[in-house]
Amino acid sequence: MRLTGGDFQSLGLGSADSFPAPVVNSWWVRDYNLDPNFTFVHYGWDLAAAVGEPLFAPPVPSRVAVASLCRACTPAKPNAQAHGFKTGDSSIVNSPEWNYGYGHMVGLRVLHQDLPASAQAELARRNLTGYHLYIIYAHMNSIEVQAGAELQAGQRIGTLGNTGNSEGPHLHLEVRAWNNPNETSLGASFKNHMTPAVVFRR
Repeated sequence: MRLTGGDFQSLGLGSADSFPAPVVNSWWVRDYNLDPNFTFVHYGWDLAAAVGEPLFAPPVPSRVAVASLCRACTPAKPNAQAHGFKTGDSSIVNSPEWNYGYGHMVGLRVLHQDLPASAQAELARRNLTGYHLYIIYAHMNSIEVQAGAELQAGQRIGTLGNTGNSEGPHLHLEVRAWNNPNETSLGASFKNHMTPAVVFRR
């Protein structure tokens, strides 16, 4: 079941002006979580769907900061489990061959001026006034855009998959803020990671 209307903000699921989730036919799997008392810290949302489900850019112009294929992921063995590793194995999440566990992945930059008013206000509340958002799509099956490309609103960027540090087909969606609009190293923005509810509704 997908929430498509109502009071998003009071439920902590985004704001009325937030972007729609970037995969249409999906269901909720896992939330953003920094609580060390839980099984593990999780820096984004997981939205499950069938392999091959289309993934879309936000409904505003964006730029592809990173588009990276996982060198260790193959059609026959797309993820760590298929190679005999447990999910979260340090040899996967610390390996550039595995894209640090993200598998096939794309990172898009959305300029501050193109963000919803609610997202701009939340960035200001966090002392990140004027910062841009970098949105990471991880565990993809295929990538249909190239680094440096300027995307149209809602453009298809690839398909959902089960690559990298993944235990089932899903989109891992992360959001980070950074003041450099031309950043190509997503690691630079990691310190400003935040729940995707800053800009997406679910």
